Amino acid sequence: MDIVHLLSQNGEWLSRLIAAVLMGGAIGFEREYSGRPAGFRTHILVCVGACLAAMVDASFQSVSGRVAANVVTGVGFLGAGTILRSDRGQTVHGLTTAASLWTTAGLGIAAGFGRPTIWYACAATLIVLLTLSVAPIFEDAVLHRMRIHRFHAVVGSAAVSADTVTAEVFAHLASVGAKLVGASFDGGTGSDPMRDIRVTIRLPHDASKETLGESIAAVPNVVDFRWEI
Repeated sequence: MDIVHLLSQNGEWLSRLIAAVLMGGAIGFEREYSGRPAGFRTHILVCVGACLAAMVDASFQSVSGRVAANVVTGVGFLGAGTILRSDRGQTVHGLTTAASLWTTAGLGIAAGFGRPTIWYACAATLIVLLTLSVAPIFEDAVLHRMRIHRFHAVVGSAAVSADTVTAEVFAHLASVGAKLVGASFDGGTGSDPMRDIRVTIRLPHDASKETLGESIAAVPNVVDFRWEI
């Protein structure tokens, strides 16, 4: 059987796999360029594997729908491996990459079933790429200014009143232009020199949450400090 005959017999299948490579590669390239844990090769493999599963699924009526459904479940476990927590559990990284892997599997399944769903997959690929590349610009320009941050601190000592230390903490907030949303205080009066404070703020666009946290933690008689959100 020559190559021309082979391609004529299997051109539809090959075109689906090539489409899966292109769609998965496009999303993977964006993730790789952004320095994310699952990049170019991973997204291609997920998309091609899902495409192959969908093609097998479509070929056997007795298992129709089952293989593709299991792909979606299996990729969920793969995506979970890209999600990382910080040492203190304050921040979570990798959720977007996990979501892009899951979506890429869906694109591969759509490509594997051929027309017309392959065209749906192409349109969805453009939407995913726009979301990954344009949405961060919107987040930095608009949503970052609206983002809420909350911290918990324990302040005070036998030598310095909790009111004095609390005032110094709020002075640090004012110095970076933080907008106070809410605050609660517990202790620091009478015979109890220690005070628990929980403060909710909005930070300006050019302020660094990490730098502010370090400066507050360095205030004398701030016994404990941690970001809650």
